[in-house]
Order: sequence, then C-alpha cells, then structure tokens
Amino acid sequence: MGTVAFLLFRPTTFHIAWLADPVDRQLTELFGREISIDGDIVLVTGTSPSLRVEGISVANPDDWEGGGTFAQLAVFETQIGLPELLHKEIDIDDIHIEGFAMSLQTDATGRGNWEGLVGGGVEVAEAGEPSPSAAGGEA
Repeated sequence: MGTVAFLLFRPTTFHIAWLADPVDRQLTELFGREISIDGDIVLVTGTSPSLRVEGISVANPDDWEGGGTFAQLAVFETQIGLPELLHKEIDIDDIHIEGFAMSLQTDATGRGNWEGLVGGGVEVAEAGEPSPSAAGGEA
C-alpha cells in the first residue's frame, strides 16, 4: 500500500514509450485503420495525474488510393481526475493539443477518408438519439 500512496501523492514521471506498439495495435483495431505513436509516452503520477503522447498519426483507410495520412498530432496531453481513476474510471479534466493537421479528402465515388471512423457518419435524430437508419433499423 505504501508504494501506491507514494505514486498517488508524489509526482513521479514515467517514460513508457515501450507501450507504443501494444497501444498502436489496440487503436488500429478500434478505429479500423493504422494508428501509430512515433514519439514518447509520458505518465506523471501525483494528485493531478497527466498523460502526454507525442507523434500520433492516423492513416487513411487501407483501401484508399495512394494511401497517405488522415491526421497527425505532434502532442496530445491530458490531466486525469485522480478520484475517478481510483475507482477505475477515467475523467479527463483538460486536453492540450499541439501540431494538429488533418487532410480531409474524397475519392472518385464521393466517399470521404473520414468515413468509417468510430462515430463517423452517424445521423442524429432531434431527441439526440441515433436515428433508426444510422443504427441499422428501419427508417
């Protein structure tokens, strides 16, 4: 218990870039396109834990003519609420982004390179719920 208390209350910096490959694989599976982290991953513990990820890139869909990159992010940094983290929940208090670039493109059929991302293209009904057609039901 002493080690946990030490990490929670004394700010300690961990460089965990060795996690980039497994995180890349998980994100690639989640989003259905290649996502890579080419920089450092830094976790700072303490009463205001934070996470900093450098060099994130999101590829265009696998079948996109010419391949290419959909989005790049030089730095993503966030603070995580400690009380929620202790209850195995994540509460993001603040997000800081540097060097964001996105290339929105359409192919010859009019399909956008953003389509197919999580939540991409979901129609929203007036009540704030996904419409039946977006959810796969009858319109």
